[in-house]
Amino acid sequence: MKIIFSSPTVQVIESTDERGETLRQLYLGPSFNSSQGGYRPARPHEHLQIFTRNLTLGALSAFGNTGLQRGLFLGLGAGIVVQAVRDLNPQIELDIVDLSLDVFDASNLHFFNIDAPNIQCHQADALEFVKNLQQRGVSYDFICCDIWGHSLQMPDYILSADFMGQVSRHLRHGGVYAINAHFQMHKALSEALTRQFRHVVSWSGNNATFMCSDATPHFDLSADLMQQQLRNQLDVDASLRSSVWMQAHRSRGEEEAKGTDHLSPF
Repeated sequence: MKIIFSSPTVQVIESTDERGETLRQLYLGPSFNSSQGGYRPARPHEHLQIFTRNLTLGALSAFGNTGLQRGLFLGLGAGIVVQAVRDLNPQIELDIVDLSLDVFDASNLHFFNIDAPNIQCHQADALEFVKNLQQRGVSYDFICCDIWGHSLQMPDYILSADFMGQVSRHLRHGGVYAINAHFQMHKALSEALTRQFRHVVSWSGNNATFMCSDATPHFDLSADLMQQQLRNQLDVDASLRSSVWMQAHRSRGEEEAKGTDHLSPF
């Protein structure tokens, strides 16, 4: 095992896995105890963690619903899902928000190169960034929230109606909000998200992951795209079978207040 990038708050560590292949992982610290994402340099597009597969399913739903032209990432990590989204549409306009410049450096140098004209990196607090979106007049097809502290704590605002409302207002109709959180937050997030979004799909396990939309999730996947996802260790059908689908039941008045269509049940 060797450290190939080190700062007071970020480390990138290389090791050899059980198959004798190089494994590269991002850690936040101190204390640098938990991997925040990783990949094998020989096969960089493979998903090694379940949570990145589930977040990518959110992007695939947005791809089917809206075409995936613009995305927002709140929290960068190792950039695994960022690259999965770029694989779907290399021309997608992306805003990436993270408090740590070291995370941007580590991801760009040792995982995927995010230095591109269609990617804007913002060193900022995620809550303040979404609050200021109104001034920027921007809306998104896909918003991914993956915000973790060095001790695996998550900010309190993740569950707040204010934060979720801001996220919802800046999704295009048919757009998808995907979030990765601590497994202990699954129940609280399920309740909060179904109050905000018409449709919520969840997975529980070591992490609680969700994809949410005010339009019925739709996967317009060609055979070639399905094969690509399988090569990257994302079995779309199997992942959907392991999910829980929830639908909020609102009156038409509530739907009109949210500015969404009145949708049929699944």
